Amino acid sequence: MITVTACSSNQEHLAFQHTNVEPTQQALNMYKQSIVVLSCALALAFAAPPSSLTKRSPGGGPDAEATVVAQDQIINEGGSYAYNYETSNGIKARQTSDNGVSANGEYSFVGP
Repeated sequence: MITVTACSSNQEHLAFQHTNVEPTQQALNMYKQSIVVLSCALALAFAAPPSSLTKRSPGGGPDAEATVVAQDQIINEGGSYAYNYETSNGIKARQTSDNGVSANGEYSFVGP
């Protein structure tokens, strides 16, 4: 550790004081720094998005070109709603709610 002390304005020199840090203290400081760096590296590794576990076909599969052929939705101010839709690949869904909390509906799709 080096301490620099400025002397009064009548003196034009600086006083330097050098203190040696014990080797065990230096090792402890390096150990603490290593722990911090390692912790940061682990945090970054765990924060990375997970790799995809499912494989997708390169072209998106047979449903990649599906389009919506029918769609209807009604949303009321009181919270009630109703919707339905159908896609070109056979997916159909319908749902209604009188209060926006509980709902009834159904869906269907064509299996592979």
